[in-house]
Amino acid sequence: MIVNKYFFLVFIFLTISACDSSKVTEPSQSKVVQGLDMDGLPKKCTENPNLICDKSFGPGDQFALDCRAQGKKAIACDCHDYICIDAVVRSGVDINGDGRSCSPVSSDAICTAEYTQEDQFAEDCRDSGFEAVQCGCHDFICVK
Repeated sequence: MIVNKYFFLVFIFLTISACDSSKVTEPSQSKVVQGLDMDGLPKKCTENPNLICDKSFGPGDQFALDCRAQGKKAIACDCHDYICIDAVVRSGVDINGDGRSCSPVSSDAICTAEYTQEDQFAEDCRDSGFEAVQCGCHDFICVK
């Protein structure tokens, strides 16, 4: 009987030690953001831009639209759950030389690979020693 327990413990030990620890995933690099929820209360959440949610439209989605309409940024915490933060606004000149302000596009925005005149404008801006701020896909301002 003691031998059976011994073999059982050895089996458990070998099973545990054989686990591949290289498959342990690193914690997410998502950033925690603080803003106001739809009730106007301070709330912290982890920005979650890659959510896959159903297509229903609820009060949280309307809150996000209203937040953006005020020139602020809506951060998705969960499906249909957002916080609203003040958006960073940058000012510069656009491709036509007109003064313009915008909130920089999210770094995880997915745009086409097409190379446009706007992309060349951004490259020329950087080559001149200035900062090209991306306002949208293929949409830039040059900040001097």
